[in-house]
Amino acid sequence: MERIERHRARRPASWRVIECGAALGAAIEQAAAQQLLLIDSTGGWCRHFLD
Repeated sequence: MERIERHRARRPASWRVIECGAALGAAIEQAAAQQLLLIDSTGGWCRHFLD
C-alpha cells in the first residue's frame, strides 16, 4: 500500500484519477474528445471478467 501512496503523491495536481473497475468502457465514453486518457493495469481490468 505504501508504494501506491508514493505513486499517488507524485502525480501532478492537474491529473484526474478515475477508478472505474469493470466500467472502463463507460469511463472512456464519458471522457471529453480532446482529453488524454492513460489506462493503467489492463490486466486488472480483465480480472473483473474472469472472477
